[in-house]
Amino acid sequence: MPTPPLLRFTRYGIPALAVLAGIVAMCFGTETSLIGGSGLIGAGIATWLIAWLYRVGVEGDAARDAEERARSYFERHGRWPTP
Repeated sequence: MPTPPLLRFTRYGIPALAVLAGIVAMCFGTETSLIGGSGLIGAGIATWLIAWLYRVGVEGDAARDAEERARSYFERHGRWPTP
């Protein structure tokens, strides 16, 4: 199933924009802009990591659900289902 464009933008676009804003801020070269830019870069990376961890967690739920369906099939038919 293809990923909708808005979801793709939320997963990758927003973190990329935050990192890009941090790079632009750091280009000004003052001490304050370097600190603020590194904060923006860190926020972008953290946002991407949170989205990634959520996807990993959801995929784990799908695997557990598939195994549960296979176990109930085994209980009814006496054999493990073929993939």
